[in-house]
Amino acid sequence: MPKFKPALSPNEPDAALLDLLDLFERICLNAVGVVALLSASGWLFVAFGRLLQSSGDLMNPLDALCALAAAIGFQLSAPDRGPRSRRIGFFFACLVTLLGASSYLARFVQLSTGLHALGTANSTQFLALSISVFVALAFMLLGAAMAIIRFHSRIASLVADIFLSLLCFLALVLIFGNLFRFIDGPRQLSSYTIAPETLFCIALLSLIAVLRHVQSSIFAVFLGRGIAGRIARIAAPILIFLPFIREGLRIFFFRTSRIPQSFFSAILATVASLLSICLLLYIARRISSMESQIHALSLSDELTGLSNLRGFRLLAEQALRMARRSKVPFSLLFIDLDNLKEINDSYGHSVGSNILADTGQILIATFRESDVLGRVGGDEFAVAGQFSQAAIAVAIHRLREVVAHRNARTGQEPFLSLSLGHITTEPHTEESLDELLEMADLAMYEEKRQKKSRTA
Repeated sequence: MPKFKPALSPNEPDAALLDLLDLFERICLNAVGVVALLSASGWLFVAFGRLLQSSGDLMNPLDALCALAAAIGFQLSAPDRGPRSRRIGFFFACLVTLLGASSYLARFVQLSTGLHALGTANSTQFLALSISVFVALAFMLLGAAMAIIRFHSRIASLVADIFLSLLCFLALVLIFGNLFRFIDGPRQLSSYTIAPETLFCIALLSLIAVLRHVQSSIFAVFLGRGIAGRIARIAAPILIFLPFIREGLRIFFFRTSRIPQSFFSAILATVASLLSICLLLYIARRISSMESQIHALSLSDELTGLSNLRGFRLLAEQALRMARRSKVPFSLLFIDLDNLKEINDSYGHSVGSNILADTGQILIATFRESDVLGRVGGDEFAVAGQFSQAAIAVAIHRLREVVAHRNARTGQEPFLSLSLGHITTEPHTEESLDELLEMADLAMYEEKRQKKSRTA
């Protein structure tokens, strides 16, 4: 018999998604390493640097050094690495932090970084070998986050969340600031230009840092296998990039269009509102669908397809009130599956489960759609509906015939045997559903006792 495996919580990370993210992280790390290594080689070797410069400005050597150190640090501090490798990765994280901090300070106090000897490929574009203050701050935050996320305390996780949030903020500012400058054309100052390779490395390294920490951070909901995780993964890219797309379009069309600024701003705001409403409707529909599924699961028995005890009580109470309001008789039939324990012991629990499932299908085939059918115990079933005394007797006779036909069709043990007890109440009576269940249960046990006395 297969072992029972409990269902995972919806908040548990999706294993398939984790594997995909691990592959994506490895690809990103390799891409950053290749770009940083090529850029560093361009500053070390003049001829190679000129070849690279034919397609654009070279990546700043400090950018390249920080990016390369960060990529190595991430590689060495991967979860599957040993303690010694992870300690070396921590050293590289500290190195990235120090390089970023020294470059940040040098921006203001004009300290020499000592790397001017490398700048031989194009010294006129290499402004004092100093990366911009924002890039330096981004690498400083990246290194600090890399160093902190290796610790698993609650305080360290909170500090890492803060650093990573600031890092993502800076990365978005740098990337889209340069993209908007490119869209806006030559009116922007060229001194604010950052090499595309630098932006590429910052973007990927920031993403890797978030992915490395996401399972123990406030962003863990994005990995969930439930509806919250799926909605978050769909909504996040829209909410993040929609404002930047809007601003990019605004800058582009202000330069190229004759439409008045006020009308064009209104058009973009309307489009953003419509997209937000569409996203809201999608989220609301998914939540509504999941609520319906949860409600159905909480009221039904998975094995038999009938209502469980909670669902049966809820629906039977409603059927009883409707019968009394309509002034018609109401009957409750209590059913016990005979010898289920012996069947499980002799033939195995899988055969017992099949017997239970067959009983559920027989009840569905025998009674009306308007009747309330439920599995109210391990081997106990109940039927409630608007039956007179004669009508419930006919239904019981039909049920026994269906059971006999099933046993004749299978022709082998274990045979299906049911003990039945029923009670019918008139509209003017005041018995509760619990009282009716108890009386039908007693009637069922009386039939079971008579069966045993006949076979004794």
